[in-house]
Amino acid sequence: YIAVAIKLWWSAPLEALAADELYMENIALWGPIIPIGLAAAAMSSALGSVMVAPRTLQAIAADEIFPARMSAWLKKGRGSQNEPVRASLATCAIAFVFVLMGDINAVAEIISMFFMVTYGAICLVSFLEHMAADPSYRPTFRSHWSISLMGAVLCVVLMFGMNPTYATASLIIMVLIHAWVSRLGGGQRGMVRLFRGVIFQIQRFLQLALQMSDDDDLEESTGWRPFVLAISPDTFDRQEGFDMVRWVAYRHGFGTYMHFVKGFLSEETQAEAKQAQAQLVKRARGNRSRVHLDTIISPSYTSAIAQCIQLPGISGKGNNLFLMEYSPDQPANRDQLMDNFGLLAASGLDLALLRSSGRKFGNKHDIHLWITPEDNVNSSLMILLAYILQGHPDWSDASISVFFLHDGENAEEEEALRASIVEGRLPIAEQNIEHVTHHSSSVQTIKNKSGGADLVILGFQASDIETMGEDAFERFNGLGEVMFVHGMKPLAIQ
Repeated sequence: YIAVAIKLWWSAPLEALAADELYMENIALWGPIIPIGLAAAAMSSALGSVMVAPRTLQAIAADEIFPARMSAWLKKGRGSQNEPVRASLATCAIAFVFVLMGDINAVAEIISMFFMVTYGAICLVSFLEHMAADPSYRPTFRSHWSISLMGAVLCVVLMFGMNPTYATASLIIMVLIHAWVSRLGGGQRGMVRLFRGVIFQIQRFLQLALQMSDDDDLEESTGWRPFVLAISPDTFDRQEGFDMVRWVAYRHGFGTYMHFVKGFLSEETQAEAKQAQAQLVKRARGNRSRVHLDTIISPSYTSAIAQCIQLPGISGKGNNLFLMEYSPDQPANRDQLMDNFGLLAASGLDLALLRSSGRKFGNKHDIHLWITPEDNVNSSLMILLAYILQGHPDWSDASISVFFLHDGENAEEEEALRASIVEGRLPIAEQNIEHVTHHSSSVQTIKNKSGGADLVILGFQASDIETMGEDAFERFNGLGEVMFVHGMKPLAIQ
């Protein structure tokens, strides 16, 4: 087809082609061969349509692509060869509709449109199958994906070049027929599989490209982003830990939530893990979570932590933030973080320990940050986490308040951090940045100021665990949800 078009463009003026439909006779080696060839082609096309179209229609009905009743009527044949009598009647009825239109040029344009739609769809599906790389797609005749893409593009270009109105109408009719057939006949499973395969390949390419890039260069060029990993055996007892992961990973990064199943790998624990993951996915669909959900089977909490922190995140990069959640009446997770603090610190992960109070973050309106002189490393991570949380729709009405806690001595570091908050264009009103001087108990000062806050973010040090043990966290009993943060290095607030 393309060669004939190029030949006509090269050998004849456009005005002559528009005025004389049989102008090819003038440039052919033997003129009469053109009408003879046209007649033979028309008869061959007509015979092929009458013979092939009913069989195709019957096969489509046999595959139950059409709605049930229509498929049942069209797929029935007659005789030992299952001759498609009913499909032939349907084909002839469609043909007579176009014959009755009378204008052969208009009919030719309409038929050409549907041929182009068919060819274009075949080329597009072939291109998508190449991109999806599904092992079940094994065509007898193989071609390069660029040929399929070029065919699909050329079909669309030719359609709109012939008649933009008919081309638009043809595409709309094709989409409507597909939607109708899919709705009534359940025929969309193949297209869903195809597009999922394409998306999988795009995701695979992006993950590999991201993994191959330099880690340090990524953080320097894009800034710090949370790649959060959480592990908990209490997934179905409390939801606060899962909620925190999905809030942090909503827009700015990636989140992985692992449900811990204690035990050795066996059929029983594998079945339990699969059931837990199914329940997690169901929960995630209910709240539109954007977190990767999985399970880990391990004989101990320590081994589970050691296994998970070595796994790459779904982003293609390693995780940079480890989160655990606990309830004061079930402190096992807190104790695990304390016992495995050295292991987690050796991995280089920033740490966050969420203490659930039962308030379930209240109205999600007030976020209080308390920064002490010891939080010179933790402070930037605390501020960035508060900002990230505020970006989630659940916290869209929240306000962030920053309190610099000191004992009245030189507060130069606090002033420098205050300036970086203002210059960093964080959504923290300057009137919400406050210096608080304490002369006795800093813990009581925090309780007095933040007793009604929906979330309090505090920093903690390795020395706090060594000297105070569990009291490093339990001394703040009486507050709402508290997230204790430990950063491994200062982060730039840009």
